[in-house]
Amino acid sequence: MSDWKDTYRNLDPKQPLAADDSRLERSLYTNDFLDNVRTLLELNAGTNHKLLLSGHTGCGKSTFLNLLADDQTIQDTFHVVRYSIKDLLDVNDIDHVDLLLSIAAQALVSVSEDALRSTTRLQAKAEDLALQLKGLIEVEQETDTARTNAAGAEVGAGLAAFRFLSSRLFLRYQYEKETRDRVRRQYRANITDFLQLIDNLLNELRIHVGKPILVLIDDTDKVPPIKGKELFLTNGHHLAHPKADIVFVVDLSLATSTDYPAIRAKFSAEEFFPAVKIRDKAGEIAEACRPARATLQELVCKRIPEDEIEPDALALAIDSCGGVVRELVRLLQYAVFEARGKVRRMHVQHARLRIANEFNLYGRHTRILQHVLDDPDWLSTADSEVDEKTLLELLHMPALFQYRNGEMKWYRPYPVLIEWLRGLSRSLSE
Repeated sequence: MSDWKDTYRNLDPKQPLAADDSRLERSLYTNDFLDNVRTLLELNAGTNHKLLLSGHTGCGKSTFLNLLADDQTIQDTFHVVRYSIKDLLDVNDIDHVDLLLSIAAQALVSVSEDALRSTTRLQAKAEDLALQLKGLIEVEQETDTARTNAAGAEVGAGLAAFRFLSSRLFLRYQYEKETRDRVRRQYRANITDFLQLIDNLLNELRIHVGKPILVLIDDTDKVPPIKGKELFLTNGHHLAHPKADIVFVVDLSLATSTDYPAIRAKFSAEEFFPAVKIRDKAGEIAEACRPARATLQELVCKRIPEDEIEPDALALAIDSCGGVVRELVRLLQYAVFEARGKVRRMHVQHARLRIANEFNLYGRHTRILQHVLDDPDWLSTADSEVDEKTLLELLHMPALFQYRNGEMKWYRPYPVLIEWLRGLSRSLSE
């Protein structure tokens, strides 16, 4: 038996997996959903297609984007720009200007310095953006007159601008609110010129690489719901403007809100990354659910050696995760910590209780959860009993899961809460 600490570290619920990671269960991603998204992007290549990718936090969207970026068809069709806003911005304080700025900067630094040396036109566009930011963010202008390009010409501010945008800009921008505020004020007041500057840069990059630009932006679903609404509803027309094909990730609570049709209308298309259906709508383990449960079991076996978890403990963990990959990994990490050896059913039970206690649920939450537990379609018929803000809070937590899987959408409470909800119902009826 291996050291339980190694197993614990192997169960990081916040870590998306790279396409070549041995822990990746590819069948969760390389399926009809990947085929559909890849085909949709390929058919619309170079049309400034904007795709909204929604789904529960933790369902595997980040890993999916990694696989999409690694896909040979996508690489043959596009010049791919893949990044996470968490590496550049403060997700708790984010603005459409910030996101647009990150698109421009990351598109530029997606080419190497050596490649940039061969195109003075792209260097000029980089310098245009950097010079606009120079008066807003206090940095010392770097000079680089000693180096020459392959043709022997002097390399000047173009590469200095490249280095500023690739390393120095966001070191300040992420952590300094005053800096963010200065930049936002400038570009909000001159948004048309700002968008034109971004388009000029993207167009020059497209000419240089000889392919349409595909930008895959991760973790835009991590922003607070009110910020997400501001980004995609109030300023969605700005995010949909840049001359590139772009995939944005949106939180399920936003995609379920009454504002979503208006958001969707600002973009080209949407795709929903489904949770794995481990039980049917009636709460039973139907035959159609068994392949999905087997897939989750294969996922676990790539994280935990078989002799380190009892079969009934593994079955309980799968049944408790609601079909959301991150929740399965998180629950097992808690169970491994509790066991510090072989994981048994009681350790998974302890992990279930720990996760249930992490929620801050009030009467307005539990009433909706109890109704949905009794009737997965209840939300489609409920009227005044449902406060949309409370519903979106439940989806964002997430204490409530949505399922589609080829059916009209339906809902189920997070399984770790079900026993408690039933106990509350019995207490109220006595």
